[in-house]
Amino acid sequence: MKEIRFKYEMNTKKTISSLVFFGIIGALLLGAGFTNKKAISIWKFNFSQEASTTFYFVLAGISLLFVFLPLIGILKNKNTKREIIVGEKSISAPKSQFSNKIITIDFDQITKFYLEDVAETKSMILKTSNQKLVIYDIMISNKEKFQELFELVKERYKNN
Repeated sequence: MKEIRFKYEMNTKKTISSLVFFGIIGALLLGAGFTNKKAISIWKFNFSQEASTTFYFVLAGISLLFVFLPLIGILKNKNTKREIIVGEKSISAPKSQFSNKIITIDFDQITKFYLEDVAETKSMILKTSNQKLVIYDIMISNKEKFQELFELVKERYKNN
């Protein structure tokens, strides 16, 4: 059997939509911080005018962080070719969704293999005595390709 390859990269459309969303929220919070002239109350917390201005700036900073980190990820994706390679005896993949380091796991060394579903995000988990590989469905081009990858790995794992 030959090697089968799957692209492993961020979904650019979803990432850009989150960049736009958090960018707008960050800009609105910055504007609120710069023009704030009154105290605010949130639930049981009362903030003075200075404290509420600081609160707006902190929230704006967090929102803008959610803009810059994915932006770095998009640029990294464009400059590197990341893929999962399923061979007859092993699987090679990036160590994590943020790493370019490739790890290889032999199917006969796998001690645990399972699918985890958390908040509509599936992840395939492969564990050996000294390594762990987690492959997220959001990093594969679509849900069908992820299912194809899962079935292929399951078949090769059972055959070894």
